[in-house]
Parts: sequence; C-alpha cells; structure tokens
Amino acid sequence: MKEISLHSANFYRDPFPTFEHLRHTTPVYFDASEDRWVVTRYADVSEVLRNHEVFTANPPYFRFSEIIGVTISNMDGKDHDSRRSIVAPGMIGKNLEHLILPHVQQSSTYLVDRLAGLSDFSVRKMLAKPLPLKTMTKILGLDERDENLLADVTTKILRSLQGDEPHKTIGREAHEEFAKTVYSLIAQKRITPGTDLISGLISSADESGYKLTDEEVCSFVSLLLVAGSETTEIALVNFLHVLLSHPAELKMIREDPTLLNSAFTEFMRRDGVIVYEDRGIAEDYDLNGHILKKGDVVRVALLSANNDESVFKNPRKFDLFRSDLHLDRERRSGGVTEERAGHLGFGLGRHFCIGYMLARAEIVTITALLLNTFDQMSISKKNVDNIEMDWWVWSAKELIIDI
Repeated sequence: MKEISLHSANFYRDPFPTFEHLRHTTPVYFDASEDRWVVTRYADVSEVLRNHEVFTANPPYFRFSEIIGVTISNMDGKDHDSRRSIVAPGMIGKNLEHLILPHVQQSSTYLVDRLAGLSDFSVRKMLAKPLPLKTMTKILGLDERDENLLADVTTKILRSLQGDEPHKTIGREAHEEFAKTVYSLIAQKRITPGTDLISGLISSADESGYKLTDEEVCSFVSLLLVAGSETTEIALVNFLHVLLSHPAELKMIREDPTLLNSAFTEFMRRDGVIVYEDRGIAEDYDLNGHILKKGDVVRVALLSANNDESVFKNPRKFDLFRSDLHLDRERRSGGVTEERAGHLGFGLGRHFCIGYMLARAEIVTITALLLNTFDQMSISKKNVDNIEMDWWVWSAKELIIDI
C-alpha cells in the first residue's frame, strides 16, 4: 500500500499525485499527525461546506478571534448571517462598481506605470504586495501615508495566526494599535460620513435593525486586511506565473482580451490559493461511509476538489474553454449544474469568500494593464521558484518577469 504523507517536502512541491491517490482509495482520510480528517473529493468537500449545522466554522477558526476578536469567519447560524448581511453589500454589486473599481484602476495604473524603463521586475515587490494595500487604503478612507501601517499590521497578524509565541502576542498588539486608528476613523465618519467602507459599515443594519459595534467594525477591517491582502498578493503572483507558463493560451488572451476573465476562473480552479479549510463537527456524521465523531475536526482540501478528475476532465490542463466549468463567474452555491461545476477556490456556502469580487477585479485589472503595456513578457531566468505549498496556501514565492 502506498505510504501517505501530507507533510513531506515532496508533497508540498507536488501534492496532486497524493491527492489523486486519496480520492481513489481513501477520500475521507484520518491524518494522525494533525489529528483531523482530510476530505479530498469534490462531492464530499461540497457536502461538508454546505452542511453548516454539522460542520461549523468555530472552533477551528478561533485563531482569528484570539488575535483580532470575533469575526464572521468563526460565526455560524443567525449571528453569521446577520453580520454578513451588513458587511457584504460594501464589497459587491453597485458599491464595488461605482466606489471600489475606480480605486482599483487608479492603483493598478500607478503601479504598472512605475515599471517603465525596467528590463525586469519582481511581481511580488512591484505589483502584488502594494496593489491590495493601496486599494484597501482608499476603500477604508485612509491616507496614502497609512500604507506602511497597513503592511506592518497585516504582516504581524498573519504571522501570529500560526499560533506560536512571541508572534501571537506581537499580532494581538499590532491589531490593538491599529484599532486606535480605526476607532478614530469611526468617530470621524459618524460626524461626517463619506462613501468609504467604514462609513457604510457603521450606517448599515440587518433586517432586525442590528448594527455592528465599534469592536466588530474594527475586527472586520483587520480580517479584511489579512484575508484580502495576502491571498490577493499570492493569487496575482500565481496567476501571472500560470499565464506565462502557458504561452499558447496567453497568445489567445492577447488576441481576445475577453478571455482574461475565463482564464482567471480556470486559474482559480486549477491553482486556487487556499489549499485547505477546517470545520468542527457538531454531531456524529456519516461522510462517505466514515463516521466522524462530534468534537473531531475535518479539513477539506479545496485544491484537491478543484482537481477532481471525476468532475473536471484532465484537471491539470489549463483550458480557457473548459466545458465542465462555469467560466467568468464565481458561484457561492457551488456544485454541478447544467453539466458544469463551480470551482471551490473561494470556498462554498455560508463562508464563501466575501471579497471574491474585489480579488477578481484587482487581478484581472492589473493583468490587463500589463498585457496592454508590454508586448513581450516572460519568466526571467533569474526566477528559480515554482509554485508549491506553504502552510495553508499554494504559492509561488517569487516571480521575476522580463519585459
């Protein structure tokens, strides 16, 4: 029997053969080293993410609340739905189109213009790290001088989520210090509200009239920084890496720019950033013939589910015209409809990524600008890293592009 290792260097470099083996032999696998179940098939992952009564976001995501306070990431039921109904409108639809997209375009243009005269550049340093921070600064109504503050806070909180000291304390203190800035903004916006996200958060209510407390606003802003900054940073690096590694598909996109949205969807299926999500088990449950006990933790492998050959034919192929994938859009409900499936790169169900539209907008906008600005782009010979797993993300550590 093949030995299973979900923590070896070989697995981190290329997890797909192991995930495929598990899907065919042990789709609900107990990882003794992590003391949790690992679920790898698309159908089973979807079942876990949809069943919010049995599979709960709390306690697995207590690491967020320990650092930044309680947020929607570790809420379930009515509490979650109430808070999401308040914060979601600020991130999607007309608010995104009219208030946020102009900031995305402005920030993207500024960053691409800075590349003029260079022969090569680091995607992470020049584009991927500053883009979400610049956008977030504008969305929150902060001054450009606050970008360094946001970068510092984000880095410290992210490191603290791994759960070891002294980083937990450093992350908590960074959030508390940042909270002073947010509380000051809240006070200002109560007097002179604007079109920024914080003004929207403090003026909105759920259907019962409930409004977020100042502490909840602050915790949500910190969550948005952490979840939106790093994942978008990694996704942009990965996306450009995948595009430049597929010259035939890149040529098609240059000839027909409308294919860029399809390329992003296919990228999120094939190489989505988040490898795993964890859920607690509220009651004994039979999942695909395995009895999961109350109190256990189940880890769904999104990267595996998105590469499940029973759903997506030849899953490691980067296919802009894939007939088994819902292209050009994300589907919170997920699942297979009309003989096509929605990718799970942004999760599924109640905890579907709240910033998915913003992430797509940032990555597609700046990539389109790059393609319009530079006729030739290629991965530099200086670049030695490939995409591999790093803790809970699928990430290219570096990408240097020749222009």
